[in-house]
Amino acid sequence: MIKNNAIIILKTFSGEEVKLFEDFLNSPFHNKNTKVIQLFNLLKKFHPGYNDGKLSKENLFRELFGNVRFRGSYIGNLFSDLNILAEKFL
Repeated sequence: MIKNNAIIILKTFSGEEVKLFEDFLNSPFHNKNTKVIQLFNLLKKFHPGYNDGKLSKENLFRELFGNVRFRGSYIGNLFSDLNILAEKFL
């Protein structure tokens, strides 16, 4: 399980708010980073608990980038971007 500010915010979203946030992320006015959208699409599968054992930075990185060597800083930056967008959404 990942402990992250973005996930803490996402846990508070209702099902309707998840859909609205997805629309917000897909808007080129608010977000141009397609990897953040892909990360969110992976994360929303774990909504509302975000406590599945499969939810790890390594697994998310593998889903996003395939068999590329894991780079914790890159996935951390994506989570940071997602957190900024979630705060902006709120």
